[in-house]
Amino acid sequence: MPKYDNSERLSTVSDQDWCEALDELTTYLKWRLKGRTKWGAHSEKVLETPALDFYTEEAAAKILEGCWKWQNRYTLAQQLIEIASNLITKQAEKYAREHPFLTEDGRCKREDMILRRKAEFIELRDPEMLPDTMDDDGQEELDETYEMVMRLVSDDKELTVYVEAIRACGHFDEIPAYMGVSVKRVYRLQEKLMRRVRRSKMSEGRGKMDETDEGKKRMRFIDKIYMFEAERKSAEESYNAFGTTREEHQKRMLAFIHKKQEEVKKKS
Repeated sequence: MPKYDNSERLSTVSDQDWCEALDELTTYLKWRLKGRTKWGAHSEKVLETPALDFYTEEAAAKILEGCWKWQNRYTLAQQLIEIASNLITKQAEKYAREHPFLTEDGRCKREDMILRRKAEFIELRDPEMLPDTMDDDGQEELDETYEMVMRLVSDDKELTVYVEAIRACGHFDEIPAYMGVSVKRVYRLQEKLMRRVRRSKMSEGRGKMDETDEGKKRMRFIDKIYMFEAERKSAEESYNAFGTTREEHQKRMLAFIHKKQEEVKKKS
């Protein structure tokens, strides 16, 4: 019998929800395991499967099998990340016990090189990148830049809605739900918007205008667009770091999740 019954909450989680959570988990794993998957504790040789698949499957299984109690204060992605963080730490500790003279990434170590790693839950998004407070003049300049961007996309209804979503949302990962479209569609809209921004005079003058306080205020909305572009690239490129594509990994993981869900049903 499972320790916790997450079935009611999991019944509301769609494949799209899982895919969005997998994006954030992969971004986290890329950061956490950078340079440590070829040898040592997190290598395929030790885990017997690629690190990305191993920690994704283990984290998802703990929620599906009821080994982890669903935390309402966390999103699905945040829960997967916290579980994966704990798994990585335990795997590193296990490897250290079994290989006392090797570092976590499989190299020989000296006493002065030993660093203890502490498990911690991190926020992938930095809410302070765009200040919450702004004086009246700053807000006026923000409105002015927003209107300039809106004129750039005035011939495209979907892009117009997307720009409105950027203004309304604090983080890039809030946009799919706000617009009611898939993450993949949001990625394509972001790419389309970036092409227009880069071709515009706003993009050409961005560096120069940033040199003054007035310029920074005027370009604040453009900076938000560029920040969201960085988040989009980070999510997509994280899969490349593990030698796979977003589509391939998510297809494998959804198949695993569906299989695990069926197994749990049969046991209950």
